[in-house]
Amino acid sequence: MSDNKDAPPSFAMKMSLSGIRLRFSSVQQISTGDLNSMSNNADDLLLADFRYKYEYDISRIPGAIWFDYEETLEDNVNKLLNLVRDKQNTFNGTLNVVAYCALGFRSCQLIEKFQEKLLESDMGLYGHCKCYNLEGSIFKWANEGKPLVSSNGSPTVFVHPFNKVWGKLLDDKFHKS
Repeated sequence: MSDNKDAPPSFAMKMSLSGIRLRFSSVQQISTGDLNSMSNNADDLLLADFRYKYEYDISRIPGAIWFDYEETLEDNVNKLLNLVRDKQNTFNGTLNVVAYCALGFRSCQLIEKFQEKLLESDMGLYGHCKCYNLEGSIFKWANEGKPLVSSNGSPTVFVHPFNKVWGKLLDDKFHKS
């Protein structure tokens, strides 16, 4: 798959991302290009896929760990906190925690609550994590032709469009439900 980084995002995508940034102003966004570069050093990266299982089963960004959107947000935040704590036990440095969903709203919810939990936590992890939402999430990632894998780990270009409205932000050639 080749990167389609020269193709500008649609107006609808730009407006949607602007709305997400406005709604979740406390959540730092990371570009698809920066995440793609960061993926080369998986030791300092924890990549969280925060979608429904049927979305995750079609495709995911390589190395992503699934967080079940049907579980409570609190349960998912605690799962992420435990994973970060476990990873910190084997990795000495700053851990980059990046979440994504279809477009970025759900993953911003996860990161926003996770950051709050880090502040409240007495585990000493706050200064050792950088938390991000993948701007445009898997839709933007796929639209740019960045690598995806299917449930069996083989390369794919397909993404679940989430629903008819938001799926319009995903190029039609990548739709699979």
